[in-house]
Order: sequence, then structure tokens, then C-alpha cells
Amino acid sequence: MWLKLFFLLLYFLVLFVLARFFEAIVWYETGIFATQLVDPVALSFKKLKTILECRGLGYSGLPEKKDVRELVEKSGDLMEGELYSALKEEEASESISSTNFSGEMHFYELVEDTKDGIWLVQVIANDRSPLVGKIHWEKMVKKVSRFGIRTGTFNCSSDPRYCRRRGWVRSTLIMSVPQTSTSKGKVMLKEYSGRKIEVEHIFKWITAHAASRIKTIYNAEHLKEEWNKSDQYWVKIYLFANLDQPPAFFSALSIKFTGRVEFIFVNMENWDNMSYMTDIGIYNMPSYILRTPEGIYRYGNHTGRSNMILD
Repeated sequence: MWLKLFFLLLYFLVLFVLARFFEAIVWYETGIFATQLVDPVALSFKKLKTILECRGLGYSGLPEKKDVRELVEKSGDLMEGELYSALKEEEASESISSTNFSGEMHFYELVEDTKDGIWLVQVIANDRSPLVGKIHWEKMVKKVSRFGIRTGTFNCSSDPRYCRRRGWVRSTLIMSVPQTSTSKGKVMLKEYSGRKIEVEHIFKWITAHAASRIKTIYNAEHLKEEWNKSDQYWVKIYLFANLDQPPAFFSALSIKFTGRVEFIFVNMENWDNMSYMTDIGIYNMPSYILRTPEGIYRYGNHTGRSNMILD
């Protein structure tokens, strides 16, 4: 238990060091400090969408720039370093590796027997075209890979018997996600049933399923009960935000640490009682709180900063 806690704290320490190093690079290349705030109003529609993509938030159904800008503002302060990183990543042209499954056993070993990650697999039925074309699939792979979601292609011509047994008679998309909160739980396979075969709609489907595994709190009474509860989880991470669901990276992390760390999302969109928030030291949105037997740690609003709250 203490070894797991040590590695989790080491992870946050590495983030801090990398943030300082990254800030120095940005200053050297642009003459601007990475922690300098950016006003989203001054950004173009395309740049705003790029920021949301890097934060793991979907923007389908938000056709107006004003709506996209408000979502950026809700998801946290934007700094020069994040903007610089997002634009650099958008410009990068290198391809992301994706697995080509050779058959049933290969698929089972990597997807169905994996308990600590998410897979997105494109199944190509016999004598059929893929559901997602080559260009859009490459965009999809790049989009989800930044959040630790692995991708692959299963061509039924390599194992037609397995596809028939699975009922894969038409080309489709399959998502795998651990079914339970235990580290050895079963893996659940979900098939995409959406009508729109677009990257943003598929991404929204992925994040919705991943987020459904996270405990979500909607009111102060539930939060107070959860905050004071003692259970099997020694380490808990809370995200307080004015969002309808947690970002993709938060959901992906919750699966990576299945059975070891509990991830809790506090949906503040319709909050009617803020007094309890100040009682537990939450003053800004979004806020990330790490609770351990040693104390409570808050990841600050500024990149690379973490503060300890005495319990």
C-alpha cells in the first residue's frame, strides 16, 4: 500500500519538475512565461477547439464560438504554456502506432485480458469497407492516444470464424473498458451504435462510457457523506468542476488505477450550497484534491503547483 502511495506522490513530483522545465523552454522560444494567463476571448474558434481537444473535452453540439469559449473557461484557466503545447501538438504530423490484430488469441491477450486500460478497436467485416475511413481513423487514433487509450484494427479476413461467433457481420467500432472497480474485474465490450461516423461524436461516446465508471456527486449532502466516509480506499482523487462529465484523462486515469485509487467527480454545474466547499478548502474551479492517510493535497491553479491542506 505504501509503495503505491509513494509512486503516486512521485508522479506528482515529476509533473512539477517537468512543468518547470517546460516553462523554461517556452520562455526561451517565445519570450513569454508559460504561466502567463491567456484570455480565451482573443483566440480563434479553431484554437479554442484545439484547447478542448487537448483537455479531453468534447465540443460536439457547440456550433457557436461563444459556447466553445465558455467551455474552455469552465474547464480551467488557460495559460501560455498550455496554449503553446496544444498548438505544437496540433502541428505535429508524426503517425501514432496502432495495433493490427492477427486473430482471436491476439485480440484476447491485448484487449479482453487487459484490466487497466481502454481499447478502441475498428472491426472490418469480411468483404466490407471500414466504418471509419483511413483519414478519419488516423485522426481518431491521434485524438485518443494522448489520453492513454490504445487503438487497433481487427480485420475479419484474418479470423472469420471468430468474427461470426462474435456476431461481427458488419464493420463496426468496439470499445473495451473494465466492468467493475476491482483490479481483476471483467472487461466489457461496447459497440458503437451512433448514426454519425465523425471523430468528435465517436470521442463523445468513448468519454461518456469511461466517465460512467466514476463516482459522481451532485450536491453538498452527498459530498459531505462521501468526504467523511471510511472505506477500503486509502487514496482518493476528487475533481471539482463546472462540467457535465470529467475530462477524458481523468476517466482514463481512473481505469489505470482500478482497485487501488478511487476517482470521484463532483459536478458543480447546479450547485446550490457553496458553504461546505469553503469548509473543506475548495475556493476555485476546477480543483483537484488528493486524499491520503497522510493528509490532503490540492493541485493548484497554476501549472506544476501543489499545496498541502492540513486535515
